Amino acid sequence: MSNVPGEPYSGPYTIDLNHLRGLLIDVAKGGISRLRREQPGISAVVEELNASYPKHGRAAGIPNEVYSRFLQYTDHITRIRLVRGTVEKLLEVLKESEATYEHERENTISQMADSVRSTAKRESNQGILAPFEKLLAYNSQIANKAAKTRRKNEAGSAEPTDDAG
Repeated sequence: MSNVPGEPYSGPYTIDLNHLRGLLIDVAKGGISRLRREQPGISAVVEELNASYPKHGRAAGIPNEVYSRFLQYTDHITRIRLVRGTVEKLLEVLKESEATYEHERENTISQMADSVRSTAKRESNQGILAPFEKLLAYNSQIANKAAKTRRKNEAGSAEPTDDAG
C-alpha cells in the first residue's frame, strides 16, 4: 500500500437529500459568479432581524412578505449547509481514494515492467518484450519526457551567448 498515511473512511456512505427536494438549484456554468454572496456579519444581521422585526418591522416599512422570504431563504441555507459538510467530506474521500489507488496501480505497473525487462535481460530473450510493448512504453513515458527535456535544456545551454551587451 501507499506510503502516504491514510485510514479507512468511517463516515456515511449514503446521503439522503430528499428533504432538499425543490430547494436545490443547478445554475448554468459561470452563472454563480454573478450572484451576490453572503458578507461577513450575516449572523448578527439574522439575530437583529429576528429580535427587531416583530416589534419594529412595520414602523420601519419592511413588508411582511419580504421578511417572510428572508426567513425562508435563511432556513433553506441552513438546511443545505447541514448536509454540505458531509457531502464535501465524502467528495474529499472519493478524490483521495482515487488518487491512492491510481498511485498503487502505477507502482504495480512499474513492478510488472521491471519484471518483464529483468526477465528479458536475465534470459537473453528480447522477444518477451513484444507482448508487453504498451506496458513498457506507458511505464517509460515519464522518464522519456524527462530525458527529452534534459537534452533540450543541454542544447539550449550550449548555444553561445553574446556578453558584449
